Order: sequence, then C-alpha cells, then structure tokens
Amino acid sequence: MAITTLLLQGGTLPALIRVLGIRGVDATADLRESATLFDDLADTGLRVLETPDSILGAGTIVEPDVIERVRQDTFLRSESSWERAHVLEEKDAPSPHRQYRQLRLAVVQAEREALLTARREGRYPSRILAEAQRILDIEETRLRPRTAGH
Repeated sequence: MAITTLLLQGGTLPALIRVLGIRGVDATADLRESATLFDDLADTGLRVLETPDSILGAGTIVEPDVIERVRQDTFLRSESSWERAHVLEEKDAPSPHRQYRQLRLAVVQAEREALLTARREGRYPSRILAEAQRILDIEETRLRPRTAGH
C-alpha cells in the first residue's frame, strides 16, 4: 500500500509542480532584490544626514568629513550587496567594493603583524593588546568575502 501511494503521488508530483508554477529559489534574483532593498534603505537612512543637529543637538558643529564618512560607509554596504548579486554571474569581475575590501584586509593583516610585534616586545599591557586583537578580529571577519547564500 505504501509503495503504491508513493509511486502514484510521487509520479504526479512533477506535473503538479509545473501546473502550479512552483519554482525554486533564484539566488541571483534574491541577491538583486536584497541589493535593491539596501539601496532603498540607504536612501531613507541618509536623509537623517540633512539635519545632523536633530541627532547631535542644536548648535552642534559637524565636520563635513564626518558626514561624508557616514555617507560612504552606507554606500559601501549597498555596493557590497550589488557585488554579491553579480558574483554569481561574473566570478572574476573586479568591483570597487571588492578592491576596497582586499586593500582594507591587507591593512588589517599588517596591523595584526604589528600587534604581534608589540605583544612580543611587551610594549603595551595585555588588556590593551587583547582589546586591539578583538577589534582587528571583528574587522577581518567583516571584510572576508561571504558566499552568495549567506
């Protein structure tokens, strides 16, 4: 009985899926949708920079470089999303975000070497070195490429 049920239902399942138009997940389309969402979020989020004194307090002088840094970090997140969308199509295509990430990762790795030297030489207290190590670990994790499904 169980075999008959499996054969009957299992044999009709592909036809039913086609009739209902059920499709699997399109990873590239999902990544594009995600990138579009992050663009929309960035557009909305960046509007708060138009009135920084509403966040920091009336009369607060904000350096233009600070505003630009926040803007660029926000753009990097969107750019990263678009890069993940394109990575499935063009594995070796260089992008500004990929270049940024590779260069920043090289800087962090050089900083890690300097940290190890400072530790060997005993130039800083261990609690300060441990905190610096934690910060470098977080930065390196953030910079490592993620796979398309993550």
